[in-house]
Amino acid sequence: MSTATLNNYLKTLIDLQIIEKVQPVGDENTKRSIYRIKDSMYAFWFAYVEPYISAIENFSGASAYETYVKPMLPQFMVPVFERMAYEYVGYRIQRGTIPFIPDSYGIWWGADNTTKQQVEIDILALGESKPSPNTSPQPLALLGECKWRNEPVKPVILEKLIEKGRCIHGAAYY
Repeated sequence: MSTATLNNYLKTLIDLQIIEKVQPVGDENTKRSIYRIKDSMYAFWFAYVEPYISAIENFSGASAYETYVKPMLPQFMVPVFERMAYEYVGYRIQRGTIPFIPDSYGIWWGADNTTKQQVEIDILALGESKPSPNTSPQPLALLGECKWRNEPVKPVILEKLIEKGRCIHGAAYY
């Protein structure tokens, strides 16, 4: 398939809001973009319904659910929960309950120059502090880690998020 043909298909899927193009926050002009399914219903259908449509049609849907779908639901919920958290941060931004006014927010990924490892931050909001007569605005960042679990998140998760924060310039809120 040619690049032009692929781009036409991607554009159509984006226009239909089935997929979305995602770029790291603060790095919107990069070629480091990814495409992901935007609508969880489509993701669920193609992961858990379509492969077992014969079983469903042959009245074995309950067995297919118990065997193939139910064990995978926690894994399926990870990106769904991340989207919910992202939308919640957007809600908090609209309400003005974030400690600064972000210029942009979303996810971020890139290299940690210290460890030379790839790093991903689930939620990142970037902005500046309020200027005052004696100081110029300073860069600020809000970082969040999304974990879909049935137990409380352990402190080590926060410690790892703080380590990831080294990749982002500016004072950080976690």
